[in-house]
Amino acid sequence: MTNQPWLRATAVLIAVYVALLGVATFVLAPVWHEWDWSVFQSLSNLHAPAFAGNVSVVDLADYDQRAPARDRQTIAQFLDGLRAHGQRPAAVLLDLYFESVCATPDTQACRPDAATAALTKSLDAAAAAAPKIAVYATENPVATQGAGQIDAASLGALDRDNVYDHLAAGHTILQLAAADGVFYQRCYRLPQTDSKGNVAGTQDLWALPYRAVKDVAGEPRAACDRSGATQTMEAVRLGAQAAFAQSVQRVTRAQPFPAGADFNGKYVIVATLEKDLGPLHRGAAPRSNPELLAWALSDLLERKNADSGYFQPLPANELLALLVAGFAALTLVAFIAVFQGLRRLQLRALRSSLPWIAAGAAGAFALAAFGAFEAWMLVARQIQPQVSLVAMSVLFAAGLCGERGREILFEQSRAIDAPPEESNDYDVFISYAHDEFSWVYENVFVPLKDARSADGRKLEIFFDTSSIRVGSAWQDKISLAIDGSRFVVPVYSETYFQRPYCRFEIKRAHRKWITAGEGSRCVLPIMRGKPVILATVDDIQAASIDDRPGLVAEILAGLEPKPPPPLAAPTGSA
Repeated sequence: MTNQPWLRATAVLIAVYVALLGVATFVLAPVWHEWDWSVFQSLSNLHAPAFAGNVSVVDLADYDQRAPARDRQTIAQFLDGLRAHGQRPAAVLLDLYFESVCATPDTQACRPDAATAALTKSLDAAAAAAPKIAVYATENPVATQGAGQIDAASLGALDRDNVYDHLAAGHTILQLAAADGVFYQRCYRLPQTDSKGNVAGTQDLWALPYRAVKDVAGEPRAACDRSGATQTMEAVRLGAQAAFAQSVQRVTRAQPFPAGADFNGKYVIVATLEKDLGPLHRGAAPRSNPELLAWALSDLLERKNADSGYFQPLPANELLALLVAGFAALTLVAFIAVFQGLRRLQLRALRSSLPWIAAGAAGAFALAAFGAFEAWMLVARQIQPQVSLVAMSVLFAAGLCGERGREILFEQSRAIDAPPEESNDYDVFISYAHDEFSWVYENVFVPLKDARSADGRKLEIFFDTSSIRVGSAWQDKISLAIDGSRFVVPVYSETYFQRPYCRFEIKRAHRKWITAGEGSRCVLPIMRGKPVILATVDDIQAASIDDRPGLVAEILAGLEPKPPPPLAAPTGSA
């Protein structure tokens, strides 16, 4: 395989980009992540979330997990109270866990206690009512250790033989973002096992708020895998806790149905607020899971009933990888376009700065495009909140593109195009002190290299970049090149006449000038500063570029194109 230096250099810069992005992602994340969420909250609250008037919360004030039978009795009496008062809520959501009351859940002979029997009787009566009262229960399918892993043991400990056979179920809210950013997965596809532990099918477990709202509206839900719901995240925008608190009504064992309550047409969440404060929220004020559920219902209902002013935030990491890669690639494409365009303009004074000008322009363009994308998302009533990592990716890409552009210019300056070694015919021979390579390259070589003759041909230029010569072979090469060149352009400076090879070159050029005739103008010296010109060559007229900034252009205008080789004489017919 051939060695490709440019490929190696590019690979190094890509590795640096990945390393910088890794540091930004894993080391600096706490800084930019919280900043992103503060921006996200400001944008999402352009239309402040309102608590839905048809969402109500019933708090089991005297809930005691040590007495599950008593709590089940209270819930049963509340459900019976709805029927007794002739009230028909849109849905009742039991944000509670009903663990098995049997010591051995697999035992077929396990008999529920009186409270469980009363609860299942109430659930059956609610389902048989006309119109029926839809009752749902929560299940948490995700293990506390290992995000996204199904917790089969937790699900298996629920009271499947009794309570969960009498109602529909959905999964509870799970926090998947920082600060007040809460998201929940729309649907989980759970494996089902038989008595021997073999997988015997699957079950779709929908998010509780999503399922309840869809069921009430009579909207069908496709299977998880066919609807893409297993990858779809719903956002929960949290409003003021005071708005939620106004919806709460307390019930106790002594008073299982709140006096004067009207639950008709409402989504009623039955929960235990005091006992349900968990580590879901990492902000300043913790929120209970029932409150998250209530705000999720408010969000879904607002989106169904009002189109104006609502912003749906996209969840964390859903588009992040695509945006980071996409806008970094856009930065690269923009850099190539700007860099190549600027090089064609031949901005000689700015040549060394071209890579950074192009990098700045490319980065600004990519950031502007990203800003336009975010603005479009807002117009579409969505928010993609993770902006910092994308912006850093663009800046990293722009900086490394600038560095690669600088390397390209440097490589080109060291790889001068020249005719084949066996040829000693040049249009121009440039003689200079190698201490002044950069200035001569930018101000003399590049203008001549970019020029074209009258017939459109590029000039053939001898521009030796080697400042160290071994042996005497170089003298023969230089002599032949000077003799074979139509014009010699020496660049006089303070150091020029101090260099032995420069003195050799100008003396050889002087010999060429004498041989060709003093009016030939085959030697065109450019003088920088006020150098002391070698006495043996001071009869060649030198012009100061300090006094005449357009001197190189004048020299270029005076160059006559090399005549093309003569055409071969046509062969006569036999």
